[in-house]
Amino acid sequence: MKRILGFAGMALLIGGIIAAVFNTAYVDAGCGGGGGGGSMPAAREVCAFSGQSSGISAVTISPDSKKVASGGGDKVVRMWNVDAKDNAVKLSGHTGFVESVCFSFDSALLASGSNDKTVKIWELSSGKEKVSLTGHTGGVTALAFSPDGRNLASGSADKTVRIWDVSTGKEIFTLAGHAKAVNTLVFSSVEWLPQPISP
Repeated sequence: MKRILGFAGMALLIGGIIAAVFNTAYVDAGCGGGGGGGSMPAAREVCAFSGQSSGISAVTISPDSKKVASGGGDKVVRMWNVDAKDNAVKLSGHTGFVESVCFSFDSALLASGSNDKTVKIWELSSGKEKVSLTGHTGGVTALAFSPDGRNLASGSADKTVRIWDVSTGKEIFTLAGHAKAVNTLVFSSVEWLPQPISP
């Protein structure tokens, strides 16, 4: 049974790998041990990534478990290869601190949201910005790619969720009605989305 081991109040589990948020991002793998009584299983540090010059506010692991991305107060998104453990790719372009990061399901794209009110989508093969999405009037606090990779949802301190076409960068529609910031998002499974989202 997989469990989430929390560090500093934040943890993420994808494919059995845990990323913890500190001033340095750590990747841990759950090990056997622990057991009954509700105790957590033992864990060992696999590797540690450093380089972010300010606090880390967002971290994610690619669905293929090969990459880790983080963002924070230095306005730069950094991406590491889990096997290489060094030589972070720096994705620069935001003018405010990075609040959210998210990989596409095929691990080919990375989206980042910032308090500069923009979302940037990066092509990982080239390390270049694919498109910058504008429209939110507050910081972008949550991101989620659709399972088919055609759409991206962004949640914001402006209390809205916006749905974007990844290929064109155009906003498809806005969902409004929340009384406070939207801090988390998730798409339903692809079985529930037989057709691409359209206006």
